[in-house]
Amino acid sequence: MKIVSYQSEHLIELLSLLTEVRGTYPVYPPPASAGNTAESFREWLQNEEGVVRKVALSDEKVVGHGMLSKPHDYIVDCLEVNGINFAPGVLVEIGKLFVSPSISHSGTGTALIKELVQFATENQMVPISCILEDSPESLALHRKLGFEIIASFDGISGVNHLLTYSR
Repeated sequence: MKIVSYQSEHLIELLSLLTEVRGTYPVYPPPASAGNTAESFREWLQNEEGVVRKVALSDEKVVGHGMLSKPHDYIVDCLEVNGINFAPGVLVEIGKLFVSPSISHSGTGTALIKELVQFATENQMVPISCILEDSPESLALHRKLGFEIIASFDGISGVNHLLTYSR
């Protein structure tokens, strides 16, 4: 398995992978009400500009994706309400992170997160993740990789925790 920069030729495989992910996790990608069409997945995947996008390849097949982007407004709002401030432009959100359910627990998600964290720290950025409380495996993985919960808020899908990288 290797992590590479996203290229436009990865898109078709990513859309197929999202169909696989939605079949296993009916609420991902959000919103679940968006449907299971390639067009809805394309819109979700491309609706925001990433600072960097990475894909995981296994035998040259796309098996995962993750990106860094400008943090969503709800993250910035939560940080402000909690009196947590970062210098302008330094905070980047780890998002659109998914791995083929057929290789879950293979280390692919870990490799994607590590690659995104490395890019962020090398570029003097602070990575932040927003994880649902109902995702204990994701919370545990982020904590294992050096993230700490700094704030929480009630979102449309339940309690969300904001975690920043702290190593």
